[in-house]
Amino acid sequence: TYAYAETDYRVAARVLEAVTGTDFSTALSQLVFEPAGMTDAVVAPDPSGFPLQAPNYLKVAGAPGDRMRPACTEIESSGDGAALGSMNDLVAFARFLSRPGTVGGERLIDRLARPVPPGT
Repeated sequence: TYAYAETDYRVAARVLEAVTGTDFSTALSQLVFEPAGMTDAVVAPDPSGFPLQAPNYLKVAGAPGDRMRPACTEIESSGDGAALGSMNDLVAFARFLSRPGTVGGERLIDRLARPVPPGT
């Protein structure tokens, strides 16, 4: 079984904790979720306590067609996938990124909308 993990995001989370003097969840809430108006967003290293979360699926090896089964990983996340939120939070985050004087502004939105050629 393959589990996606990015060490650099975990390191960035630890750096954020060191710089802010608080845990990753609190820092992300204060620096991103609250200013962006993301009212449902949380950092949850163990997402099993969120029954309304959409499950991940894996293709069943050797099964006919596109048969899938729910995926279960027992890897704790922090910085690399521990943030959970609603669709409203996603919209609020997009608006936050496009606000002048915030994290990205129009330049970031333009860059995110530009296609990336394969193999880049």
